[in-house]
Amino acid sequence: GFVGNIHSAFKAGQEVRVKVLKVDVAAGKLSLSLKPSVTEEADGGEDDDDNEAGSEASEDLDEAMAERHEALQGADDDDDEVEAMESLDDSDDEGQALPMDSDEEGSEDVEADLEGEMEGMTAGGTEEAEPGTPAAPLRTLDLGADGAWGAAEPATAAADAEIPAAEEADGKKLSKMQKKRAKAEKEAAIRKAELARANPDSEPDSVEAFEALVAGQPHSSHAWIRYMAFLLGTQDAAGARAVAERALETISFREEDEKFNVWRALMNLENSFGSPPEAAAMACFQRAAQHTEPKRLHLAAADMFASSGRTEAARTVLKAACRKFSQSAKVWLRAISVELGEGGGGSAAAQKVLDRALAALPPRKHIKVVTQAALAEFRSGSVERGRSIMEGILRNYPKRLDLWSVYLDQEVKVGDAARTRALFERCITLQLPAKKMKFFFKRYLQYETDHGTDETRQHVQDKAREFVSAL
Repeated sequence: GFVGNIHSAFKAGQEVRVKVLKVDVAAGKLSLSLKPSVTEEADGGEDDDDNEAGSEASEDLDEAMAERHEALQGADDDDDEVEAMESLDDSDDEGQALPMDSDEEGSEDVEADLEGEMEGMTAGGTEEAEPGTPAAPLRTLDLGADGAWGAAEPATAAADAEIPAAEEADGKKLSKMQKKRAKAEKEAAIRKAELARANPDSEPDSVEAFEALVAGQPHSSHAWIRYMAFLLGTQDAAGARAVAERALETISFREEDEKFNVWRALMNLENSFGSPPEAAAMACFQRAAQHTEPKRLHLAAADMFASSGRTEAARTVLKAACRKFSQSAKVWLRAISVELGEGGGGSAAAQKVLDRALAALPPRKHIKVVTQAALAEFRSGSVERGRSIMEGILRNYPKRLDLWSVYLDQEVKVGDAARTRALFERCITLQLPAKKMKFFFKRYLQYETDHGTDETRQHVQDKAREFVSAL
């Protein structure tokens, strides 16, 4: 029969069965027919297998169309769909009925209207395009590099990205295509943030990302210090200082190591960006001494000042540490190292510190301090002074294999072959057990293998045979 009002027969999102009559690729048009006789004829011409496959495909299509219908129920573009349906009604004379199944001419009108509707959708959605406005390309789904589905940007995305801002500035409503594009961009940003949060090895690249990092790891000094380093990279020293203060307030008092790491980072920040740097760093050091383990803090502050060339500040810190921790060999050795370093007082000042250390430390720590002082002289001070200290130790402890081994290592590093061979000759003449003597002969032979000749190697082998024959 005929339909007097199209709205009584169709509604937005309704599933319909049509047959494609014609495809015009050049014009971008489809010719469709709603006539039941045409659709039934197409269904009846298939064999049983085709009917079964077609039935399954139809069920899939019906299910997909039902899902689409539910998604459209709460969408903002219902008015656009109604306008598209009204265009069918407006194409005929007002009040004229449309034939549905008994009149060929009526069905052709419906087909023509559907062709026009499809043409409008191809040109840029269900909304009518303004005159002179180029048709927007259709958006498709694309699998991004992160493995998540998203809306692919059309070729003219760079030009179209300016449209929403322009329309909002003019107070105009965004089109459906622009709403979809904005939604896709928002979803892509959320997806990127979620992937970054899921990957603990990823490096945050914004203040928001670092805020999320420290919120998830509030007691991690590593996270807070990375945040500080990021802000310092942007020349925001005040912001980095504020982050350090927040970290000290946030990290639990039970996490002493984490708090200490933040205090050390804050001292380094003040030592580099404070005003003036040395005074600001010293003030930070005095604050930190009230909240963290003092001996460890004194050593860290001394290292910081010494490495930055502020030797006087390092001396001040170590002078206080030597008074407060006079029984600590580590503190005295650090004071000797500062004197032997760049800007220090040299071997003479280091000797004075060593004398004070031996007077303050218990005897059981003397060998350790003196040996380490000799090694510091070999590395940074006077080699002759280092030899003198080692000779003094070996006179008192001639059977300490570890002391002889340390002395040999230093002479090998210095590279004086004559002195090294003379020291090895002294070692192989010591009155020590055979097991310890074997150690010296093996080291001597290895040295001659690396640095000597065939004659020197033969000399060591002959000495070893003489020792064995004398047992």
